[in-house]
Amino acid sequence: MRKGDNFINKLKEKMTIREIKRQPEDQITVTVDRNDLPEAVRMLYYDMGGWLSTMVPNDERELNGNYALYYVLSMEGGKMTPEDELPQEEKCWITVKTYIPANDPTYPSVTRKVPAAVWYEREAYDMFGLVAEGLPDPRRLVVSDDWPENLFPLKKDAMDYRYFPEPDLMPIILEDDFIEECKRNVPELPIEKRLRYLNEYNLKQDDARLLTSCATTAKPFPASPAVAASTAAFSESIFV
Repeated sequence: MRKGDNFINKLKEKMTIREIKRQPEDQITVTVDRNDLPEAVRMLYYDMGGWLSTMVPNDERELNGNYALYYVLSMEGGKMTPEDELPQEEKCWITVKTYIPANDPTYPSVTRKVPAAVWYEREAYDMFGLVAEGLPDPRRLVVSDDWPENLFPLKKDAMDYRYFPEPDLMPIILEDDFIEECKRNVPELPIEKRLRYLNEYNLKQDDARLLTSCATTAKPFPASPAVAASTAAFSESIFV
């Protein structure tokens, strides 16, 4: 019998195990239907001496079209007395995995049977929008109470929340006439000025680039009498 098979066989008596993976031998992932998730975690936690170490939600829609939940339990035995602890050769990690359809991101709350899962399931909603149905305490955990609805930062297609509109600021609506006026008043940009100097004054590329590299040198150039005499000599005189 392989390590962890005794726990897996007990689960199989109550539910269907869709898939079993080992990575490595003492780290086992069992995939169950989402409706069997609470009972699977409860059995491992209370009946078999498991300890809920963490729960990890993940957006796997690009891989298989679903979200996934991973409840990670350290199978060590009870800790009430030294006799309750499992022998070292029987200890292992068992992760209970389930898929959550993207078009129905809900699952029965494990917290109702294993209260230790409450913070994990609250976080799964805040970050991914995965709803634990029957969760006794559905308050926000890792985002503020006024966080925008339907914005879940760890979803792969989530808008970057750093650029999300500030909820406390009124929107600014600019009329088209005002926008056009602003465009007309925008000063000549360096690249536009450089092209104009090349066309109007027949400057060399290097001269035009140097003259338009800063406002101090670019501004007086067109009015300078040196333009008529020698544009090259003028640009060289500035940078000597």
